[in-house]
Amino acid sequence: SMLLGIFLGAMLALGAALLVNSLDDTFATVQDIENQTGLSVLTVVYRQHRNARMLLSSPLGKSPFAEAFRMVRSALRFSSVKHPITVLVMTSAAMGEGKSTVAVNTAIACAEGGQRTILVDADLRRPSQHRILDVDNTVGLTNCLVDGLDPGTVLHATEFEKLSLLSSGPVPPNPGELLDSEAMRQLLARLR
Repeated sequence: SMLLGIFLGAMLALGAALLVNSLDDTFATVQDIENQTGLSVLTVVYRQHRNARMLLSSPLGKSPFAEAFRMVRSALRFSSVKHPITVLVMTSAAMGEGKSTVAVNTAIACAEGGQRTILVDADLRRPSQHRILDVDNTVGLTNCLVDGLDPGTVLHATEFEKLSLLSSGPVPPNPGELLDSEAMRQLLARLR
């Protein structure tokens, strides 16, 4: 009976392991991502250590973290030779996945590569780009959308020569509606 108990326990453990594996919908490799989505991966940016500097220094350093953003910049340029990309949107499914870090460092890499770049902090719930780049957030995107301010009057210069920031401005009660408005479409056209 002990042998039967060991056998049933092993079968139960094997069944549980197979169940957990079949319910796991995460990607293990870049190849998995490309196969499942049908999209090409530009590069992989590995998670930084919690105490590591998240903002690329100027000029861009030689770390794997910095090199990943250079690769993103190059991939974006070469993927759009016939139709240059003028607007790039970065988002994620959940909070804390690194979209602000990826957005600011991609913007820095583009600016360091000689492109005039405007980073727009359109996270109207938890804006952070003004803190990352150490600029004021009293007025910004929401003022342009609600009050009709000229975005050129509220752009902030940064420590990176070709990078400007349009901070979020005050957090509005209706961020979704503002971002999906005709005013936002017009603002993006103007910034282009």
